Amino acid sequence: MADEYVHVVDVVLPAEPSTVPLARGFVTDVLGCCSAPSLGEDVQVVVSELVTNAVTASAGGTNVSVRLRREPGRLVIEVGDQVEALPVLRRPSLANPRGYGLFLVASVSKRWGAYGDEEGKVVWSELAAA
Repeated sequence: MADEYVHVVDVVLPAEPSTVPLARGFVTDVLGCCSAPSLGEDVQVVVSELVTNAVTASAGGTNVSVRLRREPGRLVIEVGDQVEALPVLRRPSLANPRGYGLFLVASVSKRWGAYGDEEGKVVWSELAAA
């Protein structure tokens, strides 16, 4: 019988560069516990890019939240920060080699988006999961 429950796990980390590998480790541990290692590479890309963006936007002054929501057939990754400005998807350009994390996220995600909340914003990605 397939697991039809929704599993939600989250962590709040300081908005500093050292948080990016901590967030990747958190995700690796969670996926290992819920038998979803096949999602590893795409999840690592999404978490790395979204957490890096959140840390950069926060300028080290606030926290970053990472939430994984496993539902039947999908995994949703949500990264929140306390900055209201929503991210902008940019296309790669030789003129500006930085700022394409969301392009990578969009490339590996089934869907992605962002919304404002009472604390700032949340950027999310949905990946297909068996």
